Amino acid sequence: VVVELKVAKDLNPSDEAQLINELKSMRQEVGLLINFGRTGVKFIRVANLENYGNQE
Repeated sequence: VVVELKVAKDLNPSDEAQLINELKSMRQEVGLLINFGRTGVKFIRVANLENYGNQE
C-alpha cells in the first residue's frame, strides 16, 4: 500500500492521477490519498487496475 499525505483546501483530479502514476511506477496495487484539509480529514482509496491481483 502506498500512502500519500496532502495538506490542501481540497483534493483535485490531478492528485489522484499523481498517485495512480506512482502506483504504476512502483508496481503496487493500492494507494491511499489522505488530505488534511480545511474541513477535516478526507481519504480516497485508489487502485492500480493494471497490476491489481498480479502481485508476484
